[in-house]
Formats: sequence, structure tokens, C-alpha cells
Amino acid sequence: MSGMPEVQIDRMLEHLLRLNATEVRMVAGLPPRFFRAGRPLPLSGRDLSEVDVDRLMRCITPEPAQAALIEHARVAFSFRLGEFGHFDVELEMIAGMLAMVIRRRGDE
Repeated sequence: MSGMPEVQIDRMLEHLLRLNATEVRMVAGLPPRFFRAGRPLPLSGRDLSEVDVDRLMRCITPEPAQAALIEHARVAFSFRLGEFGHFDVELEMIAGMLAMVIRRRGDE
């Protein structure tokens, strides 16, 4: 993966806010999918690798939620990231691949 820029959660959330999107869906092999009010926005950006999705998940997911994901293959939690605000997260293992959805909270 040398030469590929590292995907960072703050850049992903900054892009979500700039697009006025309500959620971003991430799975390896596809670029991040941004949605506004349930409607997909045009795809852009590079495909995410399994390492990208795992790295993004680990930087925002508390240890107990990571353990629950391993045990139950699915977990949901909320987090706040500084100026970006509050987000709800759903993680699910599907056919051995991690899928992640981050949604902006409507109470911001």
C-alpha cells in the first residue's frame, strides 16, 4: 500500500459536513458513499482497502464496542469528535468484511 495516502477520520467527517451529507457508508473495495436525506451523492475518491476501513473503525470505536463487534458481528455506538459534532456509528461484519456507517446526529 505504499504510495497510497492514508485515510483519516477527520478528513472523512470534514468531507461529510462540506457535502451537507447525513451519512457516509464505508466498505473495502468501494469509495466512501455519502448520502443526504437517504439519497446517494455521486461517487468520488479512491476505493477503500480493508486496512483503511479497519483503521477508521479503530480510531473512533471504544474497546468495549470493538470486543462486542468480534463477539456479535454487529455493534452500534455514538461518539463526538471535537468541532465535527456527534455521530452515530453502526459496524457490521458481512462475509468477513467490515462495513461501517457513520451518521450525523440530528440534534446538532
